[in-house]
Amino acid sequence: DGGLPAARRRAPGRLARVSEGAPSDLRSFVRRCRDDFRFFAARCLKIRVAADDGWSMEPFRPLSNEQESVLLWVERCVAEGRPVAVVIDKCRKLGMSTFIEGLGYWLCMFRPHFQAQVVAHLRESSDRIAEIAHRFNRHLPDALRPWAAQPRGRSLAWAPSHGSMLEVLTQRSEDQARGSDPSFVHASELGVWGKRRGRISEEETITALEGAVGNGPGSFFFVESTAWGASGAFHDRFVDAWTRWHDPGIPEADRHVRPFFFSWQGVPKYRAGDVSTEVREAHAELLLAHARGDEAMTRRLGERCGWVHPRIGTALLRRIVDFGLTAEEARWASAKLERFRWDVRTFDTEFPLSWQLSFVSSGRPVFDGERLEEMLREAVGLEPEEGEFLVEGEAGIRLDGPGDEWREWDRPREGREYAIGIDASAGLPDGDFSPIVVFDRNARAVVAEMYARRTPDVVGRQAALAGRRWNDAIVNPEENGEGGTVIRTLVDLGYPHLQMRTPGRPIPEGATWRSVLGTRVDAKSRPELVEVLREGVREGTVRIPSRRILGEMQTFVFDGRERADHMSGRHSDGIWALIHALWADAHLSPVPSLEALLREAAAPPP
Repeated sequence: DGGLPAARRRAPGRLARVSEGAPSDLRSFVRRCRDDFRFFAARCLKIRVAADDGWSMEPFRPLSNEQESVLLWVERCVAEGRPVAVVIDKCRKLGMSTFIEGLGYWLCMFRPHFQAQVVAHLRESSDRIAEIAHRFNRHLPDALRPWAAQPRGRSLAWAPSHGSMLEVLTQRSEDQARGSDPSFVHASELGVWGKRRGRISEEETITALEGAVGNGPGSFFFVESTAWGASGAFHDRFVDAWTRWHDPGIPEADRHVRPFFFSWQGVPKYRAGDVSTEVREAHAELLLAHARGDEAMTRRLGERCGWVHPRIGTALLRRIVDFGLTAEEARWASAKLERFRWDVRTFDTEFPLSWQLSFVSSGRPVFDGERLEEMLREAVGLEPEEGEFLVEGEAGIRLDGPGDEWREWDRPREGREYAIGIDASAGLPDGDFSPIVVFDRNARAVVAEMYARRTPDVVGRQAALAGRRWNDAIVNPEENGEGGTVIRTLVDLGYPHLQMRTPGRPIPEGATWRSVLGTRVDAKSRPELVEVLREGVREGTVRIPSRRILGEMQTFVFDGRERADHMSGRHSDGIWALIHALWADAHLSPVPSLEALLREAAAPPP
C-alpha cells in the first residue's frame, strides 16, 4: 500500500486506546493514515496555495514527481532496514521543504517518542517553516484531532504518553547548539548557511547534526537547498554524494547518501500555454536541425521562434538544444528571463537545468559567463576538419582516420608563428584527457586541437608532428606528472623547439631536461597561469572556436580556497593545454598581428 513498513507497528498510548471500542471505520481510517503517508497527506494535511483572491487551504495531494521520487527512496531504505540519508539540489518552488516537513510531522504523530528537528539558516526562515507544521496541526480532520500536538513556540510537542516532538530551530541558535538525539533531521537551505557569520561555522553545525541523528535503521537525514556557490558544506556534500552514487566501482550498499537534482524542466507549472502552432513546428524543426549538426539552421529557426534575444544572444537557444526543452518550456523561460531583466546568471541560479550549472551560476566562475556565451555564438558555423591522428606520408603531415579527436579550424599558413600547449594524463579510459592545443600567434586564435585520452608517449609523438606541421611551433608541455614522459618523448625524437622553464635565464650547470623544459603548475604559478587566459577572454585577445574547451570554461570556478579548478565530474584539461600555449606565446618575442600581415601582403612592391 505504499506506506513505510517500519511505521506499521502499533503505537502505544492514545492510538491503542482509540483502537479499542472505536467505530470500525474510524479504526480503519486511523490505521490507514498510520501506514500510508500518501493517504495521510491527501486526507489530513492542508497546505496554503495561491488563489485568484489571495490564498486558500488545500489538501496536500497529489505528490509531485519530485516528491514522489524522494518518498520512493525513503520507503525502500526503510523496507531494507537502512538509514535514510538524502541530499537534494533543486530549483525554486518545488514544495520540497513542505513535503519533508509533512513527512516529519507524520512520523512524529504515529511513532512514539520520535524526535524530529528542522533547522533553517535565519529566524525568519525558521518562522516560515514552523508555520507549515502548525498549519498541518491546526487543520487536521476531526478524526485525528486526538493526535494533534501542542504548540511550543515554533515547535510541536505531543502528549507525554506519546512523547514525540518536532522542533524548528535556527542555525547556530542556543537551542540547536544544545541539541538532542533526534531520529529525523531536515537541514533546510544548507547552501546559504555559510552566508551568515557566527562563531559556529556551517560545517561544524551540519557535522554536529549528522552525528546527532546517527546512521542506523530508523534514522532520517535530509539536506535540501538551492545552490549557492561552488564550495561550502552543501556543495561538498552534494558533489561527494553524486560522485559516489554514479561510481560503478562502489556497491550501492556503500553509497550512503542518495543525491537528487530537480530541475524546473518537466514541471507542469513551468510551461507556457500561449505557444502558436507555427512556433511549435519551427521549434521541432530547430531540434532536428541541431541533432543533424546544422547550427546555422538551428540559429535561424531560433530567431524565428524568438529564442534569440539582443541582450543574451543565443544563451536561451543553447539551453533549449542542450537540454531538449519543449516550445512551452522555452516560452516560459523567455518570459522569466525578461522578468529577470535578461540576467542569465540569476535565471540559472534560481532555475538551473543541471546540478553543475546550478553551482556555477550561483558561485564564482573564473571566466565571464556573458563573454563565454558570446564566444559560443561566434563558434556556431565554424566546422573544423576532423581526424583521429596526425600521420606523416609522402604528402607531408596530415589528419587521418575516422574520428574527431583532432579538430582543425585553419591549416598552417606560411609566415605565421604558432605555439602549442599540452596537458598530459595517463590515458586511462575513464580518466582525464590529454589535449594538444595549437595557437596562431598572429591571428590570436586556436586553430587546432587534439582532445583524447591517450598515453603520454603517443601524446609526445603527436605533439612532435603537430609542431612540425605548424611551422616548427614552440611546444610547451605541462611538466607535472605524466608531462615528464611527454617531454622525454619529444627530446628523444629530437624536436628542437621546446619551451624553457625560465626563459631568458641561463641553464644551471648539471641541470636535467626535466628541470628546465616545460611548465610546472604549483600553488605559486597556478594563479599567474590562469590569469593569462582570463585576461585574453576579458580583453577579447583570444579567439576560441572549440566548443569542447568553451564547455570546460563554463564549469571552471573558484573554490572556497580561491583556487581555480573544474567542478567535480567535469574536466579542465583543454583549458590547461590552452593556458600552456598562451604561456609560451607570452614569453616569446612579439609577432605582427594578422591585420599587419594582411596589410603587408596587400601593399604594392617598392
